[in-house]
Amino acid sequence: MKSRYILSYIIIILFALMRFTNIALLSPTIPLKLQFILAGWYISWYAVQNQSIFILGHFLNKYLPLDKKPFIRMFVQIFISTIVLWIVQFTVVTPFLEYIARGYRINGSIYTIIIGWILLLLMLNVVYFATYFWEYWTRLVLNSERIEKEEAIQERDIAEVQFTQLKNKLNPHFLFNSLAVATDLVYQSPEDTQKFLVQMSKAYRYIVQNYDEPIVTLNVEIKFIEDYLELLRTRFQKGFFSEIEQLSSVENKWIVPLTLQILVENAIKHNTVSERYPMYLKIVIEENFLRVENTLKRKKAVFSTSVGLSNLQMQFAHYTSEKISITETDNRFTVHVPLFNQYHNTPNSETTTL
Repeated sequence: MKSRYILSYIIIILFALMRFTNIALLSPTIPLKLQFILAGWYISWYAVQNQSIFILGHFLNKYLPLDKKPFIRMFVQIFISTIVLWIVQFTVVTPFLEYIARGYRINGSIYTIIIGWILLLLMLNVVYFATYFWEYWTRLVLNSERIEKEEAIQERDIAEVQFTQLKNKLNPHFLFNSLAVATDLVYQSPEDTQKFLVQMSKAYRYIVQNYDEPIVTLNVEIKFIEDYLELLRTRFQKGFFSEIEQLSSVENKWIVPLTLQILVENAIKHNTVSERYPMYLKIVIEENFLRVENTLKRKKAVFSTSVGLSNLQMQFAHYTSEKISITETDNRFTVHVPLFNQYHNTPNSETTTL
């Protein structure tokens, strides 16, 4: 906008100087004071014309946007501004200025006046159109840069999420605990060892198959967690009990992979699990949410950075605005996880933290 005014007023001052010189040549005896008065009037009149073009352009933008039909819009604006300002020029302004300079000649031939006046109008309109398209192009460039930055940030966030998922999927604690349990079972019960290893292989097969998937079907996730819960029952024996309750269909529902494993592992990590203090864990499938709840018997000292739940929330924030919610009572810990009704290819722009 500033460049538009600067350019247009440079043109106005140049045309005013031309008029000042022309008047001096036509009427050498005209008083200098009157010359300055006339020059001031011409500058004011040119400024009015310039501002009229801006106002007309702003009005036409509502009904005939310049970026939609540029040629029609330019023709309409030039035509209207020429007709209206022509009428004002030759019915009001010119007679008024001749009255002020009565007795002195201030205009040349009618053709010179018309050509000069039309040239001024065209230049003012050209300045308006040129600065408009410059500003429009600048906005496009800025928007394009903004979109590129947002996409870069989004890609970076997705990369971070995928890296976090990878670390969760290859969690060494899960592997070491499983191998330790398998080692103990070899001496206690070979049959249970074989069953345990089969379940363990199923769990890791799920991890490998869904390595590159940002989200998976709830049905697949439930099958995986069933195998994982069986591993925990084998590991803790009478110290761990679990149940999966389905209150709604799992069809056409999606979830971030290993969500349930992270929540179950989190419950195991922070609570005592033994025959004396058994843990009861329940997974409930609802219409739009999945609820994971467990009994509370917190360990006395457990170092926690809350990274697991925070990373999980960050992953969900890419696909839904719904948040993971946590409810805790004296004897129960509950987590509500949102489910997706369909597979979303475009990540959610909102990012929240738990």
